[in-house]
Amino acid sequence: YYPSSEKNIDILSFGRNFKLFHEKISDALLSQQINYKFPTEEKMVFADRESFIEGLARTKISVCFPTNITHSERAGNIETMTNRYLQSMASKCLVLGKAPAEMITLFGYNPAVEVDMKNPAKQVIDILANFEKYTELIDKNYETVVKYHTWKNRWESISTIISKKII
Repeated sequence: YYPSSEKNIDILSFGRNFKLFHEKISDALLSQQINYKFPTEEKMVFADRESFIEGLARTKISVCFPTNITHSERAGNIETMTNRYLQSMASKCLVLGKAPAEMITLFGYNPAVEVDMKNPAKQVIDILANFEKYTELIDKNYETVVKYHTWKNRWESISTIISKKII
């Protein structure tokens, strides 16, 4: 991650795109000259892994919605946390969208800023104008991911569970 003063991508949507959200924010953000990166049908936001890592590190706000919202026909009512949330928090991005219930349980708090679908463009503009207000949440999310939600943490938890069942 970069310090927030060096982050030059204001808002990033990568991977699965929530079309309704994108339609509600894109024109307003682009007219305000807000640096908004998003995938299109023709191309992904980043060409390769290295540019993805660099781009996420330079991002202030990362858009994260569970699949049951972005592609309900595929997911039905199954709502689950994906790596996108953890990658965003490890890069010290503010997560904007919706945190799945299981994530709130795992974290012990809601790590995302819940999107206001009535006026998400205004919400994004307000967040960017007052970004320093979110430093505490961004830092808390980063520390929580590093302390409890890395693959090493997961493996240690799984190993402990397995060893208790074997004995």
